[in-house]
Amino acid sequence: MTTFDDPEPPSLDAELRERVTFYPAPDDSFQPLKVDDPRALLKFGLLPVPEYERFPEAYALWVKLYDNIEHWVQAGLSLGASPQALRPSLERWSMGSTLYESSANWSGLYITPRDGQMFTQVYGTWNVPSIAESNDGGPPDNYHSSTWIGLDGQRAYYNSSLPQIGTEQYLETAGTVTTVQTGSFWQWWSRERPGRSRRLELSVSPGDEVICVLVVLSAHRVKFQMKNQTTGHILSPFDVRPPHAKIPLRVSAATAEWVMERSTHPDSDGVLEQLPEYSSITFSGCGALTGVWPGMPEQKRTLIDGQRITMRKAMDRATRTAPISRPTTVVAPFGEEDPHGFTTSYVGS
Repeated sequence: MTTFDDPEPPSLDAELRERVTFYPAPDDSFQPLKVDDPRALLKFGLLPVPEYERFPEAYALWVKLYDNIEHWVQAGLSLGASPQALRPSLERWSMGSTLYESSANWSGLYITPRDGQMFTQVYGTWNVPSIAESNDGGPPDNYHSSTWIGLDGQRAYYNSSLPQIGTEQYLETAGTVTTVQTGSFWQWWSRERPGRSRRLELSVSPGDEVICVLVVLSAHRVKFQMKNQTTGHILSPFDVRPPHAKIPLRVSAATAEWVMERSTHPDSDGVLEQLPEYSSITFSGCGALTGVWPGMPEQKRTLIDGQRITMRKAMDRATRTAPISRPTTVVAPFGEEDPHGFTTSYVGS
């Protein structure tokens, strides 16, 4: 096996092929909700049915994910360079004992497990935002953001890394020509070898509702699943092992995130691109499962008591910052906090 310390590390594509397992996409006539034999689901790498009595929210999302499927899309290693930039770790400007934090590049919410457990699954839905030019600092004419769910990456602990899946929005201007790209992506970011994200074959457009799920299969393997609920197109699942590193990485699953991110310019040393002005993003149907280990009895977690992250930009003096994207709690009909959703909104000027 090729390791990170070998004189000639594997190319990006070769390294990815070594650690990604793609399941075959079923025929379009295959409808998981009509399958009686669970082994048929395993053949295609699909998620097992959650227990309705114990996990009604996870069961509802499972039904939504696998109902009304119009087309199965085969996942693979997409060819060509992706506009998705490098992913730095979350840069905090403030953190305290409250439920509110600030970041240079993240806006959203994260939760942590309890009682010594780890996350075994994280899921959520949102509508792909539309974007426009803004004036929030960063290199001119480059606007880039992504919306995703993820595991880890929030803490600088040993073996910190970040498997994530979601959508990306990219706007570039050249003279009078403006190009906007919207797509889906996945990545397993690590501090040692951040790399670039990979485009997914699942097409998305502004306004489309997407469903994303990450499942921890073991300390070294995570399952990725995604569906465009609006079109009924669903991506065949794939399993991923962490990137090569000097010290082998493992899944800590110590945080679960729902994030709108401002990206870093791919050809710079940590220079943030401009955050495009975007329509508000409402995360809904969000939640997670925890356990002492994958395959062991699980418990459900909601967003209650989650840490809210406000994205802020640097002003003319290093000591001054201003908010450009802020999460707000979704208010349920009777005024209580929604345990499964929140909204993040653009507030830049």
